[in-house]
Amino acid sequence: MQDLGTLPGDDRSEAWAINASGVIAGNSADLINTHPHAVRWVPGAGIEDLGTLPNGTWSFAYGINSAGSIVGMSALSSGQVPAHAFLWTQAGGMQDLGTLPGAHNSAALAINDNDQVVGNACVSGCATLTPSFHGFLWTAAGGMQDLGTLGGRSSLPLAINSAGEVVGYSNPPGTTIYHAFLWTAAGGMQDLGSTSTQISTIATGINSSGTLSVIFNKFGGQRAGTWKTARNYQTLPSLNGSINWVANGINNLNHVVGSSWITNQGPWHAYVWTKAKGTQDLGASLGGLNSYATAINDSDKIVGYADTN
Repeated sequence: MQDLGTLPGDDRSEAWAINASGVIAGNSADLINTHPHAVRWVPGAGIEDLGTLPNGTWSFAYGINSAGSIVGMSALSSGQVPAHAFLWTQAGGMQDLGTLPGAHNSAALAINDNDQVVGNACVSGCATLTPSFHGFLWTAAGGMQDLGTLGGRSSLPLAINSAGEVVGYSNPPGTTIYHAFLWTAAGGMQDLGSTSTQISTIATGINSSGTLSVIFNKFGGQRAGTWKTARNYQTLPSLNGSINWVANGINNLNHVVGSSWITNQGPWHAYVWTKAKGTQDLGASLGGLNSYATAINDSDKIVGYADTN
């Protein structure tokens, strides 16, 4: 586990995505001033501030593709809202992707190697306790397309693969629980269901073969698993048989990363799961107790964040 540091003067950072070249997207912030900035970390060069959209004071980076294009969200003013999704490139800097018609805010969460971007936008009730979010797919040619929902209030895409298949979670009609979904251009949004009517499911990642990393939420507990076409849901083992664990990402080798309690009272440790070796504890940083794995590339380089004291 290698500490990637922070921006000068900041005391925390998080890594959310890593590409095939080992370039990492995330954010860094000062706990006192609480103005995080999107960053990238480049092997041999270290951490770089990506700034914000014009007049904004904060930004977050969540996704990166093989070309090094990064997506996230940035404030448009000194306040918390409005905020817009952005696309950052080495040549063009930070580009405002706008939002859905009538929507107030937007956030870009993932990008594939065809520069297709997915995220969500708040379409109604944004200042209430029950906002409605719709997922979107953005392309340079077509702009921002509303992906709709499974019939309920909200949808939140979290990942997109090279084929343009999108996964995330959405409310089925008349419910407050979530079901994982798979969206394709040909078939629209497909409900991937659940293992029980009382369990929410969240799809957190998808690889090139269409295998998903997923989370099951039931009665306040969390379980990690995978989903594959025609094979449905399979639960992955936790660390030490603990009762709380999640899956946050998957690579093209079907290796899954996430975080698990190491006892039934915590703390959390990052893990990687492979079919050959099962669930492996990645430990914590020197002096810290908790670690969280957020993404893995096809070279099995894993990123995330950990406390240091």
